[in-house]
Amino acid sequence: MNYSTRTLLNRSGLYRPGSIHDADKPARQSSALNPDPARIRTVRLESWESLPDLEAAWTTLLDRCPGHSVFQTFAWHACWWEAFCGLHELFVILGYAGSELVGLAPMMITREKGPLGGVLRQVRFIGSTNHASDYCDFITDPDVPQVLDALLEEMNVGAKGFDRLDLSHFPSHSPNKTRILDYLEGRGAIVSIEFEADAPVRILGDSQADRKAAGKSSLKRHTRFFEKSVDQRFRQCESEDEILGYLDGFFSPHKSRRAQTDSPS
Repeated sequence: MNYSTRTLLNRSGLYRPGSIHDADKPARQSSALNPDPARIRTVRLESWESLPDLEAAWTTLLDRCPGHSVFQTFAWHACWWEAFCGLHELFVILGYAGSELVGLAPMMITREKGPLGGVLRQVRFIGSTNHASDYCDFITDPDVPQVLDALLEEMNVGAKGFDRLDLSHFPSHSPNKTRILDYLEGRGAIVSIEFEADAPVRILGDSQADRKAAGKSSLKRHTRFFEKSVDQRFRQCESEDEILGYLDGFFSPHKSRRAQTDSPS
């Protein structure tokens, strides 16, 4: 399973002069050019508190998206923002079909020193700058595919003078990736994938290969370490409630370890 750790899309040829969002004006709502019956209304989120029901709507949307991870949840984005937002600017775009949230782009605008003493403004996924989020993506209802185009159009006309779109940690298995890159390239963006990293994964099902994987020397070495250190037992949980009952004990040693250092791994 691959994920792109740094996909860069330079602004050249993509964002048109005169189509820049004015930060001093209130958040605006725009209607993207989408076919009926589900015309998409897009809204730029100014703060996490501006829409009290956003968490519930976000979670409901995510439940309709197969293959999502914890890194797409509202709680993850909100907590990351509270801890690490610094001087970053929120750039979350929401897409609605009627009153229902059907898509969102969880982005932010960062600023850093650019060439010749200037400021380089980049649009990035929330959580990607410090590599906290393993997988970053647009969240779209699979039954409303046109919402992705609406989100991209709003980013195109609503961004306020940023220089680059950095899609770090955008997974190669995302159902949105090909369409997003095609859209941006079609508008003259310069696409550069600097490198990709392999995320280790083991898909179970091949009994012979499964037994071979279980016999790896590195796995045996770690198993022997824990056998000497603790009373090691294995249990297969049958329900979510059963899993929740073990989480406090699971996280306790991690909390203790993090409390003992200023730079936990």
